[in-house]
Amino acid sequence: MAWADVAPGSGQGNASPTLNVNANTTFFTRQFTVNVNGQVIQATQAGANCSYTVDPTSLEESFEGGRAWVNVSTTEGCGWTVTASEGWIRVLTTSGAGSATIFIELSPNSGDVRNAFLTVAGQRVDVRQRRRG
Repeated sequence: MAWADVAPGSGQGNASPTLNVNANTTFFTRQFTVNVNGQVIQATQAGANCSYTVDPTSLEESFEGGRAWVNVSTTEGCGWTVTASEGWIRVLTTSGAGSATIFIELSPNSGDVRNAFLTVAGQRVDVRQRRRG
């Protein structure tokens, strides 16, 4: 496996093998087995904690409506959901795992400036839609 190895991998006489394990940058737990002269050692490496970065954290959109997007960055395997505070925003990408681009669609605005927000992976993204004229 590319993320763990034992050095030296073989030899004769006395030696002190060293287990080298790369950091686990995914959410998933990894398991591996090492066999040294018939003695089997099983080990488990925990996955990384999930943390999220959302960009941008605010949107200013045209009165005409249309599509917009927000990027969420996170560790592979970390799940997230997206909700909108108002019905004039339709979330096209409602959930996923790992880093992604989230698409939304705004209805046209025929009234005053309106404000809402998205909740993306627990983080707030403010949405402002301009008025016509």
